[in-house]
Amino acid sequence: MVAAHTPLLLSVALIAGGFGLMFVDIPQGSLMQMLILNSPPLLLVGVFGMRELPRFEIPPLPRPSDAPSWLKARTVG
Repeated sequence: MVAAHTPLLLSVALIAGGFGLMFVDIPQGSLMQMLILNSPPLLLVGVFGMRELPRFEIPPLPRPSDAPSWLKARTVG
């Protein structure tokens, strides 16, 4: 159950962390500033480097049904 919610929780934590960085005084030219400014590309590399990526496919166009009716035929018996 926890594994199913991990991507959502990670996304919420990253957004909250990014919002919280507005209130932290980071000196210019520090290692922390370099890591924060370079984290988005590193996170993208991490996401696309995962093995289990969702497949995005374009579904086929809808066609009329070959069935003679929407309802099942009743069997008399």
